[in-house]
Amino acid sequence: MAPEQLHVALNHICFLGLGFSIIPLLIGIFSRSRPALVSGLLIAALSGWSVILVMDTGEQAYERYKEAPNHGITLDLDYKQWLEAHETDGETLSMVMYATAVVATMALVLCIVHAGGAYILSWLVVILALASPAAGIVLASSGGKIRRPDFRADVVPASTAEDRADAFHGGFD
Repeated sequence: MAPEQLHVALNHICFLGLGFSIIPLLIGIFSRSRPALVSGLLIAALSGWSVILVMDTGEQAYERYKEAPNHGITLDLDYKQWLEAHETDGETLSMVMYATAVVATMALVLCIVHAGGAYILSWLVVILALASPAAGIVLASSGGKIRRPDFRADVVPASTAEDRADAFHGGFD
């Protein structure tokens, strides 16, 4: 499988997994259910850490696309600008997913040692897990424009991360 195909397949694990982790997290927090909380934290930690694979395959795909003539990949001229924007966005917005992974891992360890403190830290995981799907949508917007001219706006921004409100809205035009 080509790196860009693997990248597209794996990126869903990060933001969808983090979004789905909110359900057991909230159940665990409100019902004071340690098993539910551990389940939510485990989903959040594993989903968040999967961003390492996503970033690695994205970098491999980026290198392949930069050398497109050598690989027989034919794309139009604007794809390079969107590729650069997507890379910049990925480096910036993936920090939300890394942060979620770190905090979820800390809360998971705390939950094993002393459950009381984990409930408080789990609220931060919920907040970060809510931000992750939003970051994923913005990333998907710039990523989809690499190969799909019909998804593009008239002007290519330096980075959609610089103006997230316009980038988020722009993905639905």
